[in-house]
Amino acid sequence: MQNIIRIFILLTFCTTISKSQSVEIFNTSNSSITDNTVRVVKIDNQNRKWIGTDYGLAVIDNNNAWQTYSTSNSALPDNSIKSISFDKIGNTWIGTQNGGLAVYDGISWIVYNVSNSNIPDNYVRSIAFDTLGNAWIGTIGGLAKFDGTTWTIYNMFNSSLISNNIAALHVDTITNTIYAGTINGGLTVINDTVLSTFTIQNSGLPDNSIVAIDEDNGGIIWLGMPAFGITAFINNSSFVNFNSSTSAIASNSLNDIHLDENQIIWMASLDSGILIKQNLNFGSINTTNTAIPENTILSVNVDDSGNVWAGTDVSGLIKFHPLYAGIEQSVANSEIKIFPNPFSDYVNFTCDENIIQRVELFNMKSELVCSLSDNICCNKMNTIHLPQGIYLARLMLKNNSFQYYKIIKQ
Repeated sequence: MQNIIRIFILLTFCTTISKSQSVEIFNTSNSSITDNTVRVVKIDNQNRKWIGTDYGLAVIDNNNAWQTYSTSNSALPDNSIKSISFDKIGNTWIGTQNGGLAVYDGISWIVYNVSNSNIPDNYVRSIAFDTLGNAWIGTIGGLAKFDGTTWTIYNMFNSSLISNNIAALHVDTITNTIYAGTINGGLTVINDTVLSTFTIQNSGLPDNSIVAIDEDNGGIIWLGMPAFGITAFINNSSFVNFNSSTSAIASNSLNDIHLDENQIIWMASLDSGILIKQNLNFGSINTTNTAIPENTILSVNVDDSGNVWAGTDVSGLIKFHPLYAGIEQSVANSEIKIFPNPFSDYVNFTCDENIIQRVELFNMKSELVCSLSDNICCNKMNTIHLPQGIYLARLMLKNNSFQYYKIIKQ
């Protein structure tokens, strides 16, 4: 709440926010992070941030205190972290590149590798948990289901999997359906013991490599791909593809995706920074319009306060709030007019040219309360239902940049 109040105070005096004030960067020079290559960012049910790097693990608590783990100060079997997930009793499961799987309960560690268990490979790329408490482990040697005692293995030789390289896993908590994204083997869907595989050869899936999976509130499964953008998988049967040929997405090369509580899709791209999809609108946060240090983003997540956390290739960890990411205005203020301000039952948004693709109004709790979209040039937003107070108007422009304005209802 203090951060939201502070941004409204800043907007009282200026229409753009200093880049340096709005984006925090954590690297090996200014923090306890163990390495500047951040492969994984996950957030547990205590809102702690678990940061997986190429040289160890870091945890940031709600007091911004850091705790680091490596092979030198813990039983972590390998410093190269590839995946992190949390089970229903609060244990952290950590997949490594060469050391197998580590389970940490806050005090002790259990390690599963090819020498002491039936895990298919020591390279663990993905982890998820089904509604029955089973752990699903994606490795480069196949997929494993582990109930705490027994390992059930799925691979190219005993199932319909086309690839043993399991890059992404997701569980639908309503149906207990398992979604496994592979490298060069498409998408495999597991219902109970029935496996169905979708590829570019037998479906509308545009890419046989899937590196990230998430689900929206409507049950649509979203697939992030390294060469063909993002795809919606609907009713386990049809695909709707969003790439540079079919949408305004800034890059087809994705490394990670995350849906926040407002159903905004955040995407970590290989070459264009952090991408955003809200409904049919796309935006980007990059080195041109913010202070983020590079455009190669490996991982992305959003915490309980709405802060976005993103891992970079060589520049460490990024933190910012999307309402005030410090994106500079690329259009002169005179081209956009917002009136009346203060307003009562309505507020107008006008511009000299058709440069606005979407307007969103947020209250001081960071909640989206009103929006306009499609061909905004001279539009009236009905605000009769809104209580008196201060609001933040976020304007997404046609060039995928943003402008922010403080407006007041009286």
